[in-house]
Amino acid sequence: MATVEEAVRFDTSDVDRHVGKPVGGGQLKDPVTTTDVRRWAQGMQYPNPLH
Repeated sequence: MATVEEAVRFDTSDVDRHVGKPVGGGQLKDPVTTTDVRRWAQGMQYPNPLH
């Protein structure tokens, strides 16, 4: 555990090339519908990566 005098420094060398750049996504092939949002919301009720 770090004391008050010690500064904790994270190694961010693997993501430094992405820092400060806009993050964009691809274009969707199909428009998002109400059913898509409903399925996403129901899936987030129990977000277990094992399922």
